Amino acid sequence: MKKSDWYKHLLNRVDEAIENEYYFEASFICYGIIEDRLNSMMKKNKLKIGFKGVAKKIKDLVKINENSFEQAFFLKNWNSGEYQDKGVFQDILSWGEIYRKPMQHSLGDPKEYKATIGDFHTENSRDMAIEGKRVARELSASIMRWKKIKKKELKVLT
Repeated sequence: MKKSDWYKHLLNRVDEAIENEYYFEASFICYGIIEDRLNSMMKKNKLKIGFKGVAKKIKDLVKINENSFEQAFFLKNWNSGEYQDKGVFQDILSWGEIYRKPMQHSLGDPKEYKATIGDFHTENSRDMAIEGKRVARELSASIMRWKKIKKKELKVLT
């Protein structure tokens, strides 16, 4: 199975999970897609992956100063060795800070979870799934744009 077909399958699963109110399942799949896409970008740019989380991977990726990256990921304001406006990557970081981290880290303690998040099928978990789907799709689309731009650049060089 081609990777693009696999992602279509996963995103369809996300849609089904959201439709059935399985918001944590949808978010888990989105997080997996995001991790895999970032790992792929790290490999393609010969960056060490190790056991880095999403934020550390993005920190490494926004240090790549090239036109194709700017165009594909909507990066702006190169300064001090990195882009200050992280474009698509900022949406992923925001999703993690606003939704994923608070839910994931307080889920094990019912008192803390209820105090910070509320009941299991609250608006927050639904929003986490819907926003996760958006940022996973946005990242995938940006990577496809980047690949097209790189392909054009290679044709010009040959």
